Amino acid sequence: ENFSDIEFSFEVENFQKSNRSSVLLDPNQEFSMLDDKNRCLNIYLGSVLTDNDNCMCSVYARYWLLNKTTLPLLFKAKGSRDIAAGQSLEEMEQKRLESEESLDKQLQKDYKEEFNPLMYSYNSSKLLFRNKTQVQIADSVWSNPISLESVGTDGSLIIQEANGTKQFELGVSIKLLTGRFYRTKMISFAPRYILVNNSKHELYYRQTETRTGHLLPADSHFPFHWCDVSKPLEICITRNKDYLWSSSFSINQISEFILKVPHKTPKKKIRRNSATELWHDAFLVNVEVQLTEGSFLIVFKDEHLQEPPYRIENSTGQEILYFQKCLNDAHEILSPYAQVPYLFDVPDVSR
Repeated sequence: ENFSDIEFSFEVENFQKSNRSSVLLDPNQEFSMLDDKNRCLNIYLGSVLTDNDNCMCSVYARYWLLNKTTLPLLFKAKGSRDIAAGQSLEEMEQKRLESEESLDKQLQKDYKEEFNPLMYSYNSSKLLFRNKTQVQIADSVWSNPISLESVGTDGSLIIQEANGTKQFELGVSIKLLTGRFYRTKMISFAPRYILVNNSKHELYYRQTETRTGHLLPADSHFPFHWCDVSKPLEICITRNKDYLWSSSFSINQISEFILKVPHKTPKKKIRRNSATELWHDAFLVNVEVQLTEGSFLIVFKDEHLQEPPYRIENSTGQEILYFQKCLNDAHEILSPYAQVPYLFDVPDVSR
């Protein structure tokens, strides 16, 4: 049977009808469609003969771009003047005006997984390894170009605010889909950092050396981006107005540690001879930094220690001073032949 007598064209919502073409026994037969801005999207028809000499046809897009952030992302091919087909600047602007929310408020939305993929293509299907993509957030500068071909890899993308101090970091995960979608790569863009409060208490967080703290309710998870790239890229937390801010800690490497959040008005000092007495004037939080599909999850949990993680013993006949190396002015005295439970004031995530 002559399959070339059969012709196909395709129509997708918000796109003009594609070119019309006879069926070829080709796994990558290209069809082009234009959106309302005359930007081109290429989709493909894969046609193969079955064991019964039937022609089986599959329609697919080579790439799905999945925006798993709370931010308005735009995509374009490297060297292109236009954003990719199917995206609408007017629609994004209208949504922003209707919500009447600043970008800062959008960043404080609870992170929910409700996403729709964008079909994406390059104008040139030759030498795919040379094709690269750039990303923009609202009116930020365009990111450095990235390849979408490294299946099975996770990475990150840094995007600078155009006229400000914010720095956005995205986790990028590239997967080859399975089943009937096996010809399609799915590239997911997610927040690089997600704060997860699994404790029973409200927490507040902020970037180190910045003034504004943000609420992280119990049993919630929020994306996090740096509000001032000129400040240290670390964060600190507190519980409420009765507590000081914790020491700063890094969130870009896998780790687990206990964090002390000191009370503003500590109780009268007592001899510290038990784990309970060690932190009678502090709120303890277990912090675990996990990495999954290009995103760091910073998980906060309540900590109820029965025994201290460390104990310092003075086996000499002299008093000794002890302090954490980075806190020379916070020393304490340990009497001869005494011992004391100990917890680091500043977590060392490299341990």
